[in-house]
Amino acid sequence: MYRYRAKVTKIHTANLLSLEIDLGFNIKKDQQVNLNNVRPNLSTITNTKDSSRILEFINSWVEEHSKNKDWPFVIDVYKEDHNSPYNIELYAIDDPMSLNDLLMNEGWGD
Repeated sequence: MYRYRAKVTKIHTANLLSLEIDLGFNIKKDQQVNLNNVRPNLSTITNTKDSSRILEFINSWVEEHSKNKDWPFVIDVYKEDHNSPYNIELYAIDDPMSLNDLLMNEGWGD
């Protein structure tokens, strides 16, 4: 596991985000990541009301924790090898509970 500072640049689906990651030494990386333990099928929910409710939840959480902060989030990266996807836990620097845990508590994770 690796830990980095990050900014959310785009929310694609309920479990796929684009981040700007601070790797240290003034090195930044733009990367699409998967939220660890969040159901992949969330992005294919056919009920538009449920899908929009999940995305609203994520958007409001990201906006709330991004206000007036340069690097508002910390990510724990779980990556098996060079070819595996980036699976992350996303934490706000001012909140000990991750977005992943909040989504699981709402029944949107495994």
